[in-house]
Amino acid sequence: MKNVLLSLFFATILLSPTNPSKNFRILFYNVENLFDTYDNPDTYDEAFTKNGERNWTNYKFWKKLKNIAKVIKVAGEWEAPDLVGLAEVENDTVLKKLIYTDVLRKWNYKIIHHQSPDFRGIDVALLYRKEKFFVLNTKFYTLFVNGKKQQSRELLYAKGIMPGGDTLHVMVAHFPSRYSGYKNSEHKRMAAANLVLSITDSLNAVFKNPNIVVMGDLNDTPNNISIKHLNNNANLRLVSAKQGTHKFHGKWARLDHFLVSDNINSKNKRINFSETANVFSEKFILQKDEKYLGFKPNRTFIGFKYNGGFSDHLPIYIDLLLL
Repeated sequence: MKNVLLSLFFATILLSPTNPSKNFRILFYNVENLFDTYDNPDTYDEAFTKNGERNWTNYKFWKKLKNIAKVIKVAGEWEAPDLVGLAEVENDTVLKKLIYTDVLRKWNYKIIHHQSPDFRGIDVALLYRKEKFFVLNTKFYTLFVNGKKQQSRELLYAKGIMPGGDTLHVMVAHFPSRYSGYKNSEHKRMAAANLVLSITDSLNAVFKNPNIVVMGDLNDTPNNISIKHLNNNANLRLVSAKQGTHKFHGKWARLDHFLVSDNINSKNKRINFSETANVFSEKFILQKDEKYLGFKPNRTFIGFKYNGGFSDHLPIYIDLLLL
């Protein structure tokens, strides 16, 4: 049965009129608190309910959905991205409503998601265009720190086949935040980095020169030890953007990253990639920064004041060039 499905997948790719280029675009976006309006008794999501302190109404929810859908579509340029990694989504309900918005419905996105043990109820997810990525396997990894299970989002892993027949291993991560202070939380991000490396090492032990792409909000910059630790690994290369993706107290920081396996972009390989990650920073997802000057992400909330925007992060993307 799997061979039949693979044959149909490749036939679809070859006949598709919506595949004018050989680029395979991968987008990552921390969408900042994409919650529905209902209270989940198992998580701390009360603020994002109709009677909560955010007064999270159906109107605000649907406006945010449409905003996020617009970003995904426009970031794809000629057509929507082939893969979309997301952070800070509450559940599969919001994801289903997102992919069925008028903007995204035609692109036939499918969802990979699992309810994680995060205490706020926010997860990572992967959207994929079913005619461009044939999923073979998925798995979710729980984060442990010093042997203790964390109430944090899980790491998403997916294995699939791209147009042309190359296999791609994808990870979507959202490392622990700095909420308790950078130094106090640093060991948790190091544990998350080690989890990524453990999976990477396992893939390299099983597959010859696997094509691996890791993406996520890693809550650290290239100068922090967790990112250096990942980048120093023999099997991964950091592909960061040249500009910041998150602004705090007037300072931009590069918190969102891609990492790719070294064999991608090496000589005689079928897959190459753009040398740096691109930041999607169109004017419509920015607003003037009256306090610190310049521009900043156009957020849904500024503090507790409803702003009607998109997210506190800017999306990043890379193109795999399928030869």
